[in-house]
Amino acid sequence: MLAEAGASDIVFVVMQQGQMLAALPLVAAADTPLVVLVGNNLHVDEALSYLAEHAPEKTTLFAFQATAGRREADHVECARVGASGMTVGAARGEAPDAAIDLLDRAFAQGAYRAKRQADMRDWLVCHAAAVLPLCYVAYRLDCDLTRATTEDLTDLIDATGEAYAALSELGYRILPEGEEGFYAPGPKRTAWLLILQVIAKSFVGRLCVTDHCRAAAQEMHDLDRDFMAIIDALPSRQMPTWDRLREAMPDWNELEERWNVKANTVISEESEHGGDRDSGGNVAFWNRFAFVYDLVTRSGDTGLAEAASYVASFVRPTDVVLDAACGTDTFACALASSAGFVAACDFAPAMVEQAAAKVGRLGLGNVACGPGDLMELDFADETFDAVVAGNVLHLLGDPQRAVDELLRVTRPGGIIAIPNYVNAEAQDKRFLRLIEAAGFTAAHEWDEQGFLAFLADAGLVVAEHRSFVAKQPLCVAICRKPANENTTA
Repeated sequence: MLAEAGASDIVFVVMQQGQMLAALPLVAAADTPLVVLVGNNLHVDEALSYLAEHAPEKTTLFAFQATAGRREADHVECARVGASGMTVGAARGEAPDAAIDLLDRAFAQGAYRAKRQADMRDWLVCHAAAVLPLCYVAYRLDCDLTRATTEDLTDLIDATGEAYAALSELGYRILPEGEEGFYAPGPKRTAWLLILQVIAKSFVGRLCVTDHCRAAAQEMHDLDRDFMAIIDALPSRQMPTWDRLREAMPDWNELEERWNVKANTVISEESEHGGDRDSGGNVAFWNRFAFVYDLVTRSGDTGLAEAASYVASFVRPTDVVLDAACGTDTFACALASSAGFVAACDFAPAMVEQAAAKVGRLGLGNVACGPGDLMELDFADETFDAVVAGNVLHLLGDPQRAVDELLRVTRPGGIIAIPNYVNAEAQDKRFLRLIEAAGFTAAHEWDEQGFLAFLADAGLVVAEHRSFVAKQPLCVAICRKPANENTTA
């Protein structure tokens, strides 16, 4: 973790738009005077607010690197102009000279350079306004820009011009300086159309546009959602070309399916942003959050590990245990030393991948990880001696259905352990609001009493419960499935 890596002059955070906020708790803990957040980022204000509160001694800059490319099996193809570099600066106004000097010294040994830019918040929003119409057209053409007509390219120019007009009305500065000239009638627009025609018909369009559209459908979805949230703050906005291009492209969920981002897991249209989906929210969110999940949830936090040990104390050496909605296997790994065998499943493929990798690193031969949906478990009735569903019920639109499934697969007299965040009791909700800005949504915000009342109403007998202090207040309920008449618990 960054906090354990020692002192650094600069920490660069290079992530997709939807991952950046989730990494901030780690960044705040890093021993460095300068943080540079690199990449698409429409959450500048949220990032600044979090770091100002948790790491006020740090200078935070925002940057964008103008390169593109694709990774092949044995090489990387890269598209760039000259030695390239990054556009970098403060969110508002000019970056401190000391920070820019530090960057210049960091890059002094090569040709790569930091190009200073004021008001990077506005620059990044304008960049999204220029990029998204290209994506809309590319997705409509099945990521084959060679099929783009002059009318298509003219439309995307008009769409960005409409977005710039709306942003100006909202008080944003159009950046880089003079950029709006490429989207208004005149010689710059004519030249830009010619350049776009060359890009669309050549390998440059593949490297700079369509390859990224294929590889980063989730990021483009996030960028689109967050940009529209900015634009829709203007009730009188007039963006007919933009809206037409956006409506003509396939549905975002379909795109993520097509480019194999979600590995055959489908999110219903009515719940694409989270909490309403029965299985626990947006698969896309959990897929992109998986690789930093442990770092974010466990950094400086012993409460989750203590809760997992508490659950493990109820498991016997001969027990066959299910960890449903396992995430990255926090509970499954803790149970391994107490149980005979642990099956762990999750509906997000990236979580399963991270969980399996952790099990492999730890050499846990009695833990198996695989895909599985808590709302429709692929196990026979009364299969397990104990089941665990950790920190998931508050995400579900229909948590009763999940409880019914847990009861179904548990043997009579077996244990059903349900650790769950009780966010309504949180005194400090900044961490929760931070991950909400990254795309997380909870369907329920219980306090401890409300959580236990739900379990009772759902048909569970709570034998005991205990509270823990984790990133958010955590309550662990230990329930027992009633034994059959001829079975003793």
